[in-house]
Amino acid sequence: MLDIFHLNKYVLKATAQNPKYRPKIWECINKCDLKELDKCFKELISITSYDKKVKEIKESRRYIKANWQGTVNYYNEDGAINCSAEGHISHILSDRLSSRPLGWSIQGVHQMSRLRAYTANGGAVYDLFKSKINYSNQENFCISKKVLIQ
Repeated sequence: MLDIFHLNKYVLKATAQNPKYRPKIWECINKCDLKELDKCFKELISITSYDKKVKEIKESRRYIKANWQGTVNYYNEDGAINCSAEGHISHILSDRLSSRPLGWSIQGVHQMSRLRAYTANGGAVYDLFKSKINYSNQENFCISKKVLIQ
């Protein structure tokens, strides 16, 4: 499904020079009327004089049309669950991985992302660390016990 954030981004981009078209475009989207949306975009293109802006309008139209089924699903699915997972993930990971940029190995990024997700879900790093130490001590004890028996 298409999220409203990205859809709105492209509607704003297309209507930056002509904001009066925003409600028209949103009405077409809300009604799931692709033909009327096409007419609205054609009209918007016809009154736009800057080539760069026409290119942005066409890009926005292409994006919305390419994701049209996701838009229709968003408005028609009763059981659809809406979330902002992408934003949450970006916020949680970029807080550590981007703010203090380093060279990350694949394993390092994997471990750091799991740790960040763990703490974001309410986990305590200290408790996790403590349980890891206890677990490794138990392994050492079992190994040394086996050595003593043999």
